[in-house]
Amino acid sequence: MAPALVLLAALAVRLLYLLMFSRLPDWDLLTIDNWYHHNWALSIIGGNIAGDTTYFRGPLYIWCLAAVYALFGVSLWAARIFGILIGVASVGMTYLTGRRLAGERVALIAAVIQIFCPIMMSFEAELLIDPLFTLLVQISFHLFLTWNDERRWPSFLAFSIVLGLSAITRPTILGFVPLVGLLIIWQFRNSRAELARHLSAGILGLSLTVGVVFVRNIVVAGDPVLVASQGGINFYISNNSSADGLSAAMPQPLGYNWRIEDITYLAQKDRGRMLKPGEVSAYWNSQAINWITAHPTEFIRLYVKRIWFSIANIEISNNRLIPPLYNRIRLLGYNPVRFGILLGLAVIGWIVAWRTIAAARIGLWFVVVFTVMNALFFYNSRFRLPLIPIYIIMAAVAIHELWQRRGRLKPRYALIAGLAAMALSFSPVYHLPPGVSTQDLLSKGLAKYNEGDFHAALVHYQQAADLDSVFPGTNLNVGAAFLRLGRTDSAEWYLQKEVTRYPDCVDALANLASIGLLRGDTRRAQEYARAGLAVQPYDPTANALLIRALANDSTATLEDVWNQARAAVAISGNMTWICNEAGTALEARGDYAHAELMYQTGAEATDPSIETDDQMFESTYERTLTRRRQEKAKANFALGSLAGRKGEYALAVILSRKAIELDSLQASPYVNLISAYLRLGETKSADSALTVARRRFPDNRMIQRLADGTLRQQ
Repeated sequence: MAPALVLLAALAVRLLYLLMFSRLPDWDLLTIDNWYHHNWALSIIGGNIAGDTTYFRGPLYIWCLAAVYALFGVSLWAARIFGILIGVASVGMTYLTGRRLAGERVALIAAVIQIFCPIMMSFEAELLIDPLFTLLVQISFHLFLTWNDERRWPSFLAFSIVLGLSAITRPTILGFVPLVGLLIIWQFRNSRAELARHLSAGILGLSLTVGVVFVRNIVVAGDPVLVASQGGINFYISNNSSADGLSAAMPQPLGYNWRIEDITYLAQKDRGRMLKPGEVSAYWNSQAINWITAHPTEFIRLYVKRIWFSIANIEISNNRLIPPLYNRIRLLGYNPVRFGILLGLAVIGWIVAWRTIAAARIGLWFVVVFTVMNALFFYNSRFRLPLIPIYIIMAAVAIHELWQRRGRLKPRYALIAGLAAMALSFSPVYHLPPGVSTQDLLSKGLAKYNEGDFHAALVHYQQAADLDSVFPGTNLNVGAAFLRLGRTDSAEWYLQKEVTRYPDCVDALANLASIGLLRGDTRRAQEYARAGLAVQPYDPTANALLIRALANDSTATLEDVWNQARAAVAISGNMTWICNEAGTALEARGDYAHAELMYQTGAEATDPSIETDDQMFESTYERTLTRRRQEKAKANFALGSLAGRKGEYALAVILSRKAIELDSLQASPYVNLISAYLRLGETKSADSALTVARRRFPDNRMIQRLADGTLRQQ
């Protein structure tokens, strides 16, 4: 009865948290990783099940999220309820593991502590992989304890399967596989038959999980990556000359705004050839190793720093900032279950249970090894989430022991050790890097910016600038908001401020190029666009602006425009938007043949691979999918217009219908279609298309002229 009540309480508390959370603006303010998982799941339920290239991240959580969307509809409520159900299951596993370690009372104490643990609760309501990973690690640990008691291969098979599921959620757990393999070899060194059975069970379990993803990466991408290609870049951003141990940032000029496209380009440029995602990961992994080899002292300093943060009573997130969220939700803010307290109690628990509970010793070894492995990468709070249930169980052991002995511990030094651990956790050994405090405001500003509310975005951005005016991107964001509001002088001032401090900020340079075009200063626009392309030759905005600037520059030759258009299209991977920009510029210069080639290239372009599409990290991704269709519609419309110009009216009909199929919200393709039908003498088809067009665009002058017969007579 008691376990059922505990689970009901866990569900009730989490539903209450969701209700409180849903009343905040933060509810709809998804952050980069949330958007990536959400958009990837949408792609899966949209039919792209096998995917396009090597997985960038472990796919299991995204598969689960896609299943939730398919069953219950695309809803943040559905996604977050799924998360809290994972959290309730995690409380249940804490109870089961606590009971195995130290009995019913300890299990109940541990489960109750986890019910109210704020860091667990807050992450469970996000669209992140960590709660599922935590649950799978808990199940793996419990199954390992079962195997340790039984020493039978079926138990080891079950453990291996769940460990494999953990690995295709977050691959870092694979670091335990060699250690477990060595343990098995040592354990059954005198029994070849039992050793063979256990090794076979382990290989089978991993083959059914990790093996499936590995084969998929080979079949789909021809890339022998075990699970995901994210590991190399994560290792590098954790170990380089500008790493601070906490930030998921590349060295400048990329900083916090690095993209998969950026790291791929840099790797390919250095290697001098095209690279698959697995090869890109291997490149950055080698760069990190080279830096560590050349700077061992700096690496040790960073490593120790990350170790300390892994036991510090500081909650750090690289997505939504945790302290502001705690301040806005009382259920979290006034919750006394803090990591530093859990750590101190857990140390007491391990000391008092060391001799009597073998599973507690196994738990400590797991915590130590997991922490040591995790410290190779940059730290944030969700990365230690899988350890929290073990800390909670050992804290429950300490609480139970203190209660039983009325505060008198044996051995007595356990209390001293626990208090020392607690003091270390609360001590300000290291300080957070500057600028972290602006993240919440910048995220809010970005959300408003993407919604088109530039006034509200500007307010948040300026508040961030007041807190930290030198944080990368702060002045850029203020300038971009001013530009959207049409205040070019203010925009230029802030953008220049960003460029002065960060000369290689491509987005700021592109915005300055845009201001140049708005003012008719094509030379200045070219100057800024070329400065941006000198840093990132593949940047689509800078390329588009340079094409426009050249097209409007009376001193630039047609050959100048064509050469730049061809180069931009090539380096963008035939991006339809760039092809359309190139086609428009060439058409304006009277080069219809090359314009047609550009439009055709854009119409036939394929979308980027879903797993490595940088747009998936942004809230505008769904609109970006629509925009891609719109751009392809523009390409087909332009081709149809050119076909009509050449008298190829049947082809103009086909292309105009294709444009309408891609984007039925634009009037121009209808005008083309009706005109082409009339030229072919197909009046019934023309009248039918005109009826649809008048209903959809009653105020469009061209369509009205067609209806009045004005254009029919021409």
